Amino acid sequence: MSTHLDQPPAAELAFDYDNLLKIIRRRYSVRRFRPDPLPDELIEKVLEAGRWAPSGANHQPWEFIVVKDRDLIQRLGEVFLREEISLRSGDPKFNWPQYSYVGEAPCLIVVCADPRLKRVINRPRPPENREKTFLFSIAAAVEHMQLAATSLGLGGIWLTVQELDQYELELRQLLKVPDPIRIAIFCPIGRPHAWPDINERGVHTRRPLRELVHHNTYDVSRLRSEEQIEEFVRTVTLRKGKGSWETETEASRTALAERLTGRMLRWMSWHRVPGLTPVRVEELRARARHDPRVRLVRLFADVEGGQLMCVSEAATRDEVTHWFEACGLPAAELSQLQWEGDHASIHEIALFEHATQREA
Repeated sequence: MSTHLDQPPAAELAFDYDNLLKIIRRRYSVRRFRPDPLPDELIEKVLEAGRWAPSGANHQPWEFIVVKDRDLIQRLGEVFLREEISLRSGDPKFNWPQYSYVGEAPCLIVVCADPRLKRVINRPRPPENREKTFLFSIAAAVEHMQLAATSLGLGGIWLTVQELDQYELELRQLLKVPDPIRIAIFCPIGRPHAWPDINERGVHTRRPLRELVHHNTYDVSRLRSEEQIEEFVRTVTLRKGKGSWETETEASRTALAERLTGRMLRWMSWHRVPGLTPVRVEELRARARHDPRVRLVRLFADVEGGQLMCVSEAATRDEVTHWFEACGLPAAELSQLQWEGDHASIHEIALFEHATQREA
């Protein structure tokens, strides 16, 4: 006798792997757009796909800012152009991307995320693992939107916003993004200037399954050597050719930080401030804007818990310490952040959030 388990639900019969794979293979990073404006109904379909992405513990951290105002798009694009110039001057050998297309896109979808929702991710996990779950969830939403855009004949690309630098602060101000909301990804979308032939677009640049798949356990005999990795980097990835990885050392990273920021060091500090108020936090931000010695990159405030976390730039530890004293902040232990530690900085922020969280 037949049971309901013998046949899939009627809706499942419409699932179509072949067409899905065609969309996945057709998707590519578009950097030239036609100027045609996008109808709101198309943008809403793209956003709807993002809304249905999976997320750790279903915490759904994403929020989307849809930017169609031409003047604002151009101003946001100028921020990316200044960042590109800074990156190129700091390391001219590296194959940096070109960001001129940001200001030319007919629409920008800015993917933001609320880190307060990380509190639902399992508490026993270390903070950095919760940060990974948080970021992977955002990435899933972006990938959903990229595939949806492709299925609608649109092209797009995603740009990771480097947190804790001057350009991110400019983007936050232009978009009026409040703390603690984080800007994660910029997604310019529009109709591509031209669709490449799928067979010319580099299907050959995807590693074949036989190189990727291991059965039951990892086949250590197939672990790629450093020479094979180097060959792959130079011939397949978008950074092929010369790159700063050739001579990367701790000294070279410090020198790169100096050239990129115009300052020597970046510092992180925690402060316990009894009686902390929102007004006091804004006073500190305003004071920092007019201080020539110390640039306050970010200030995170837990008003209820009476704690501050400051990320600042200054030439010496003493300059930062004197600034805190002048502001009437209690002494704090300073940690130096490495330049390639936008990741290190994010780790520190995760620790701060972990330490100051309150159960909902």
